[in-house]
Amino acid sequence: MQSQAGTLLVDGGLLSEFQLKQALTTSLQVGGSLVQNTIRLGFLSSQQVADFFATRLQIPLVDASQFDNLPAFITRLVPQDLVMEHRAIPIMLHQGMLHLAMSDPTDREALEEISFSTGYSATPTAALDEEVELAMARYYDIPPDENLSQPPAPEPMAQYSLTKGSPVADSPVFAAGPPTLPPPVDERDQASPGPRPTLEIYQPPSQDEDGELEEFFRSARKGMEEEFLERAQREPMDKPTPSSPSSLGAALAGLDQPESHDAAATPVPAKPEAPAEDNFPVLHDLEKARELILAATERDEVARTLVRFCRTLMPRCLIFVIKRDILVGWMGAGESVDQKQVKGIMIPLSSPSIFRTVRETGTDYFGSLPHTTVNDIFLSALGDIQTRQALLIPVSVRHKPICIVYGDAGNQDGFTKDLSPVHLLVQDAAASFERIIISKKMGRVVTR
Repeated sequence: MQSQAGTLLVDGGLLSEFQLKQALTTSLQVGGSLVQNTIRLGFLSSQQVADFFATRLQIPLVDASQFDNLPAFITRLVPQDLVMEHRAIPIMLHQGMLHLAMSDPTDREALEEISFSTGYSATPTAALDEEVELAMARYYDIPPDENLSQPPAPEPMAQYSLTKGSPVADSPVFAAGPPTLPPPVDERDQASPGPRPTLEIYQPPSQDEDGELEEFFRSARKGMEEEFLERAQREPMDKPTPSSPSSLGAALAGLDQPESHDAAATPVPAKPEAPAEDNFPVLHDLEKARELILAATERDEVARTLVRFCRTLMPRCLIFVIKRDILVGWMGAGESVDQKQVKGIMIPLSSPSIFRTVRETGTDYFGSLPHTTVNDIFLSALGDIQTRQALLIPVSVRHKPICIVYGDAGNQDGFTKDLSPVHLLVQDAAASFERIIISKKMGRVVTR
């Protein structure tokens, strides 16, 4: 059967029928995909093919830098055999959708098989074939296609005259709509055959369900409220400006509230003092961190251990608790991060932000932070660092996100270490939170 990629390239005027036939014949003789052999025969360059698919299918074109420092938890989602067969590299997981860099993004079979294997909806992005090949070697130990023999020289052919008036020349290159690809989310929402759970859209908790977690949120906020009161009595309220880190809560909350001219109605926390002694010493031992979390009897112990270990893998780590439609800073440490500053962060989940996306979908996010008002204010509140990569992981109890773990690459170009241990520790933290909540509700401490 003729490749869909070949059909599009011919319809777009980039490839002739004769060249398509020769590329298909070469694929049968020496192996490789149609796109590979089209490039190897010299009919088109990788850049031409990638640019064409990106424009024709209206999908992103992957930059070479996006293949740098892919975290192991992303690359491990797709088995080596599927990567080798379909030349597809997972580069990002967002809103329950796995983004794949592909030299042939029209490969529907690849999308279906990878979706079935991972349990996530797979969506294609266009990438240069040689960059996909380098990523296969780097992350999957798949060497370049040395098994492919030298392709035969192109047979002589009559020169194609794409003069005005010919069907190919007169048809707009990108006139036809994009090919029919699998729906990005709908067909995965019903059942997940893979090992990962299907996407669950967040539903606001009922009054009964919310009661079990009320104590959790109240306790997490108590320390912040007491500290604000103490600082309000000790320091004047007119020093901070709306752009200062300590006023982040007021700045973000103001996005969803009408402007008030009563200055006394919305006191602004004072600017935090210089960071004191480090209360989050780095914890390098994963097994020790798991042991501490699983044995913890207080929620703060769990969060503190999680932050301490995350500092070994990422420059900055913060944990937020979800209180209805507000995300409240709980704990954090790292470059330009102060604990008092973290407790002053209050993010409205009713405004567009990556935090709202993670809360609503209950899935991880890895990549750059999109430019939204909330995201930009949040980053500016953490200092002058404009991070290039961030990781957000929801911590869920009974399928309901109660916390969000945030980490970023700080001043680095990207994460340099394997982040998969963070996911393992987050699962332990979720189990401990549930155990502690139940034990508090029953009035006794349940130990493991």
